Amino acid sequence: MLDTLKKTTQLDGDAWLSFSNIVTHQQLMKGETLVQPGQICRHIFFLQTGLIRSFYLKEGDERNVAFSLENSFLTDLKSLRNQEPSELTIQALEPSLVLKMAKIDLINLYQRLIRLKL
Repeated sequence: MLDTLKKTTQLDGDAWLSFSNIVTHQQLMKGETLVQPGQICRHIFFLQTGLIRSFYLKEGDERNVAFSLENSFLTDLKSLRNQEPSELTIQALEPSLVLKMAKIDLINLYQRLIRLKL
């Protein structure tokens, strides 16, 4: 993830250290979820390895919204932005490693490091 961000940002060593301090790792098994319907999404995720899908249920059928590949960001933006219950399930389709950042931690970091722009 840091390599991806370094291509689009110009941060000094202290800024990178502050950013890396808010990132946590989460290993997912196949079928495990990051977000479930009714849960408020509070994180932005970066898929380091694996494959993840986002879907919702309509009349009992699963409707895919997105597939996330390695080295991509994902979240339920509507739930994250509005802090309302998610309608989505975000699920690993294979063993996956995600890096996650809490929205509140990112906001606090943005306030301290105005130069950080994702």
